[in-house]
Amino acid sequence: KNMKFIERREMFEETLALASNVIDLKAKLPDQVFRNEIQEFLFIDVDEVFTEEFYGRMNKFVGSVDESTWYFLDPDPWKPFLDSGKYPAFEITTNDLYEDYWQIVSQGPSKGTEYAFFYAGTSRFILFSRSLRWCVLVDRNFEMGIAGFRNNDLAERFRTAFGGENVYNLEDAVDMFV
Repeated sequence: KNMKFIERREMFEETLALASNVIDLKAKLPDQVFRNEIQEFLFIDVDEVFTEEFYGRMNKFVGSVDESTWYFLDPDPWKPFLDSGKYPAFEITTNDLYEDYWQIVSQGPSKGTEYAFFYAGTSRFILFSRSLRWCVLVDRNFEMGIAGFRNNDLAERFRTAFGGENVYNLEDAVDMFV
């Protein structure tokens, strides 16, 4: 199965509703965006999200918490997406290839909308799973991603999956991003 954009409005709305359980979709950084259940935080560099290393490490993390699927969602869709009949969200399984991931994040939803793709055209997006135990909010305006977890065990599994590379605690993030 190849990754593809969600093409039905009700599926997109269901994905938005699911994400809203972990993140207040109306709130923007620097305001509080995470729901109360999310207690632990780590930080990542925005540019990492599109790399093969990041993709492999995310799949390793997802597998380490006994899950097999995760979502990539733009909560603020641009009109070209909506006009194309495609919605800026897709499901990823741990068996999907990086090449499929790169193709979907680097393409526009249809001809003539190449500027409306995730890689260059989206200011914030969310990675999360149906378990609602973790999520990653990436905000280009702040040049960072914040990974939020319901508990320390999940945060440590994330750090382990990433081998400690390009994952920062609050103190390190302040030094790097501020």
